[in-house]
Amino acid sequence: MVPAERAALTAAHLRKRFAELYLAPYEVGVDPSAIGLAAGRTLLAPSARVAPSDRLRFTVSAEARVTEEELLELLRARIERRFRP
Repeated sequence: MVPAERAALTAAHLRKRFAELYLAPYEVGVDPSAIGLAAGRTLLAPSARVAPSDRLRFTVSAEARVTEEELLELLRARIERRFRP
């Protein structure tokens, strides 16, 4: 990201970028609207600015029908398969 883009980064934009970079290319059947962003235990509003110092994590709503751990393992497996010789 360029500095101006990073300064204007919101939770919704980061969620969208995650979907573009990971959910779509690796054909993960999770709707991007089921992905949230949290700082600590607080779920961020879509319009919330994301500071560089924020410690963030993606969340997965129940409508996704997978847990955060299952999504992480699915992504790891598909990414690993892509780079396997």
